[in-house]
Amino acid sequence: MVKAEIGKSSSSRMRELGQFLRARRERIAPQKTTARSTTRRRTPGLRREEVCDISGVGLSWYTWLEQGRIDGVTADKLHSLAAALQLSADETTYVFELAGLPHHIGRPQVAETVPARYQALLDTIGSTPGYISNSRWDRIAWNDAAVSLFGDFGADPPRERNVLWRTFTNMSRRRTLRDRDAVAQVILAEFAASQGQFLEERWMKDFVEELLEASPEFREWWPKRGVSYSRDKEISLVHSRYGELRLFHSSFRMMSDAEMTLVLFTPVPGTGTGEKLDCMLADYLRENPDRVRPLR
Repeated sequence: MVKAEIGKSSSSRMRELGQFLRARRERIAPQKTTARSTTRRRTPGLRREEVCDISGVGLSWYTWLEQGRIDGVTADKLHSLAAALQLSADETTYVFELAGLPHHIGRPQVAETVPARYQALLDTIGSTPGYISNSRWDRIAWNDAAVSLFGDFGADPPRERNVLWRTFTNMSRRRTLRDRDAVAQVILAEFAASQGQFLEERWMKDFVEELLEASPEFREWWPKRGVSYSRDKEISLVHSRYGELRLFHSSFRMMSDAEMTLVLFTPVPGTGTGEKLDCMLADYLRENPDRVRPLR
């Protein structure tokens, strides 16, 4: 028999968990949930007994949980309580975090496009190159400044828009990077950290197998990979037309779409890079007056 994992959490967080569950219990209209609601009530929402009837947990145990007198709770019981209390996905994630338990509500569908407001955000940041990637590191939106710097992602096959794939298979683009091997290994470590929980998924296995075949460097480095969570970093590019560009590479998780990441390349002050980015975008727009944004 597999022993159920019990979350480990501090007493203050367990008290917060109990208070949160009680508040959610008291907001539920009884008539929508249980036959016991027909009796005279002195408190709002559901009674503890009614929550226990629905969830299948013990009354004494649940009472102690609301009072913050429980040291730990299993995932099964929390799932049952979340359903009984009609918690939203965000609320369910929150109670699992308070209880010190991992929570996976299933892999969301991988985004292939962005909301119009995100594209508008990219388009309003002028000559700062930027793109948005999905959870697999596929670029799914970008601005003209990014095209002027990196080339037209929209003209690439879908596989070529993946950050890791492009890093290890597009050597002409890699050559624009100073310290390109060091940067590539950092990108590999950040990808590994972001995808660790999905290593057993079919798409991830296929992707790794294809890269192992396509890139000798990836074949050498993947078994020895480190892990590193994305941090701001400075990179240096050598552009054939505009010379050296020194840029801060920054990543921002989209709060309303956690599967998407905004990546910006801002100029390092005092290096002349900002002026070069302005010229680069102006030249691109002048040379492409009839450009049409590609369908993603």
